[in-house]
Amino acid sequence: MTEPVKGLVSEYVADLTAQQVYPACLSYSPGPMYGTLLKAWHAFLTSADRLSQLHVEIQKSLVTEDTAKILNWQRDTYHKKFFGGFKETHEVKSGFRKAQKPWTKKLKKVRHD
Repeated sequence: MTEPVKGLVSEYVADLTAQQVYPACLSYSPGPMYGTLLKAWHAFLTSADRLSQLHVEIQKSLVTEDTAKILNWQRDTYHKKFFGGFKETHEVKSGFRKAQKPWTKKLKKVRHD
């Protein structure tokens, strides 16, 4: 078929479809179930929105109140080093390294033998 003929056929089919659908649309009346799903979704999304707002409020209160307390505790408990980090952390790491030194030597000896 040529392009003009295809266009005419598609217009004719569209007109027939419209003629058949239009009377059905006029006689359509929603039944008792119409809109029930819409109401359920609206209720679900409303409750989800409330829950979201509650979570945001709790998150904000935790961040503002507890963060300041934690930072103050950290400043009181730990001492900062000049090059970053904390003095206590460095002491624990170096103590662990010293305690593991003999075991590291034995492990190397076992692996090489």
